[in-house]
Amino acid sequence: MKLIKLVTILFLFSNVANAFEIKFDKIYGNQVWHYKQLITGTVSSNQFTTSSVIVNGTSYNLEINSDNKFAFNITLSRGSNTLYVLVDSSGTVTSSDTLQLNLLYKALPEVFAYAEADGNNVTLKSKVDENPYNENLTFIWNEDQSNPYTGLVNNIAGQEVSTYLPSGYPEGEYYFNLYTINDNGDTSKSRTFITLHENGVSAFNIKTDHASWIDDAVVYQVTPYIFVADGRLPNVTKKIPELASFGVNTLYLQPIFTTKNRGQGYDIMDYFKIRPDYGNENDLRVLIKTAKENGIKVILDFVPNHSSIEHYFAKQAIQYGTKSHYYNFYQREKDNSPYSSNERISNGFVHYFDWIYMPNLNYDNIEVQNYMISAMRYWVEEFGIDGYRYDAVWAVTARNPEFTKLMRLKLKEIKPEIMLLAEDKAAQPQVFDERFDVAYDWSASYDWVSQWVFQTDYPSGTVFAKVAQNSRSQYFRNALTNNGKGYSSNSKILRFLENNDTDHFIKDHGLERTKMAAGMIFTLNGVPMLYNGQETGFQVHPYSTWMIFGDSYSIESRDKIGLFQYYKRLMEIRKNYSSLRTENYEELTVAPNNYTFAYRRWKGEENIITVMNMGDVNINLRVDLPVSKLNFDTTKTYYLTELQTGEIISGKISNLASFNTVINKYSTKIYLLADTSATIVGIENELVYNIIPNEISLEQNYPNPFNPTTTIQYSLNKESRVSLRVYDILGRKIVTLVDEFKSAGNYKLNFNATNYASGIYFYQLQTDNKQIMKKMILLK
Repeated sequence: MKLIKLVTILFLFSNVANAFEIKFDKIYGNQVWHYKQLITGTVSSNQFTTSSVIVNGTSYNLEINSDNKFAFNITLSRGSNTLYVLVDSSGTVTSSDTLQLNLLYKALPEVFAYAEADGNNVTLKSKVDENPYNENLTFIWNEDQSNPYTGLVNNIAGQEVSTYLPSGYPEGEYYFNLYTINDNGDTSKSRTFITLHENGVSAFNIKTDHASWIDDAVVYQVTPYIFVADGRLPNVTKKIPELASFGVNTLYLQPIFTTKNRGQGYDIMDYFKIRPDYGNENDLRVLIKTAKENGIKVILDFVPNHSSIEHYFAKQAIQYGTKSHYYNFYQREKDNSPYSSNERISNGFVHYFDWIYMPNLNYDNIEVQNYMISAMRYWVEEFGIDGYRYDAVWAVTARNPEFTKLMRLKLKEIKPEIMLLAEDKAAQPQVFDERFDVAYDWSASYDWVSQWVFQTDYPSGTVFAKVAQNSRSQYFRNALTNNGKGYSSNSKILRFLENNDTDHFIKDHGLERTKMAAGMIFTLNGVPMLYNGQETGFQVHPYSTWMIFGDSYSIESRDKIGLFQYYKRLMEIRKNYSSLRTENYEELTVAPNNYTFAYRRWKGEENIITVMNMGDVNINLRVDLPVSKLNFDTTKTYYLTELQTGEIISGKISNLASFNTVINKYSTKIYLLADTSATIVGIENELVYNIIPNEISLEQNYPNPFNPTTTIQYSLNKESRVSLRVYDILGRKIVTLVDEFKSAGNYKLNFNATNYASGIYFYQLQTDNKQIMKKMILLK
């Protein structure tokens, strides 16, 4: 559906003599959002012989009932339409005013593309969902040029085509585009994909499946107007390379659409326009292009539940009441749907809570459905965004459960790989029932809409601070298991510590507990999210207008407490170990167990063990591993390598069935269990003090000689892209310690050479305009 230019309403008065009046019931508001319209009205007398309606110059008979009322259905043409009613009373013809209706989307045929797989044989099929004008259609299939392998489907005509993917082809997702062309040459595009994996080929199921990148997502939420001073899209764009280097691969922008009150922007006045204080369409295109060049997806925050009371529809409805075409675009009466206890009525509109100026939309109205889906598709088709986070969509599903199912189908028909993230409760199974890919880590209770599962009281009481210490493990267990009820099999949970509606976690929990909880959200199943400023310990509430960062300095330079590098390491761990990107999870037995917790994540033979101490004392914790499930070789030595410090616990698997670890208060340990010890490099790559040096320098490592760890320190006098690599005596690169954008400052990192042989090595610092190399000696 393409947006077309709006046209001002016209009422053209007839010069024909008026024996009596003919009135349309709704005469205000000519922007319409469905090609089928019901037109109603009245005549002032029943003294007439014939009546007709003229639609775009064509006359049709019109029946007027005994109450002098008429109603007729019309199919609008694309673009502008005119209609009027004629009544003949004994040779005297009376005409109504001319009503002009402008269809604001192109009403092209909608075609569902899908695939079926039989072994390695693939059939691409299509189904015409809607052909508004019964046009002749031509179908052309093409493969996406970014597929792992191309040459399978290229400009093949037909509603159905077949292809074959042998097992030797590169594994991954293969996308296929279907172009549907009507009589006028207008083209609509739909899309589907199949996945080639070690077990064969599987076809995308539009109702239940999601693209693999969603499993790998690390989301970074941005509130543009406070993210960087000036608060414009170009300011956000400048930070994208650093965010990519940090480890972010998904950028979530709060609403960028035209708004009355600005701020966070949830009172939308126009869903098709960018708010001017953020920039323009070109600014958004540059942002998206820059993000994609840096390997980052972009999702927008969409507001489907309500509009601003300053929206054109609402203003028309207020001004003209029931005579407005848009009167029924809004909810007018309270209902008995879930959350209805939070409904209020102001200005004739139903709204939630104290959202007086944000009236609820009426999703029983098909034009509202079409308008909102058209807006959603617009930003996907015209700008190539990668998905949406849906604000307050819990309310939309509550009032019209079928609409959010339809919404999924209409969006994934055109781009099946997009992410649909619901601001709704992951603990409620209907959220994932043919609706959303990801949902918030909120409790199932309807009584508290936005209760984080770890939250005990409003606004910031949590299991990590407010619950009695000896009860924390049980409360934590309840939070992870939906109070023992579990989650739906296809649930995917958005894991977070804070967002745009909450206090910053560190403000009430301090640094130790913040790091402890951060280790949790990056090692639990689901999708982790950071809120802008979280990575530097920013503490001002998101509702303020206090700017978080500036254009002239890096994000990392604002971190004075070591959080930036800590989060970066957690993102590296999640990226490096695929078990953390699955949904596999099981709790492990620990002792003592009142305020400690451990769990296992796995994929194949890869196992990650996370251990938490939520108490205020250091303890020697026993952790029991489910060795009977691991199917490990009983004769081999296995290693538990702590992925942040490099600590190693080793032994036969029988010895590790119950292992002990000393864990500090309010901390999290993350172990890799494998038959080799992991080499941990660059785990302490932190800004060590904030005096800006006068020059770029690379210090001699210490100790030197070393066995097996040594510290390397370097300094930057200005922001630069930095690489730090280690080479052997033959000049072969053996490891990259740093390869990222860095702000001016003094840095140190730890190099662990456990897996390397004794000998002479060289380490080289490369910046934008300088290269320095030094020698170090490993003696074992």
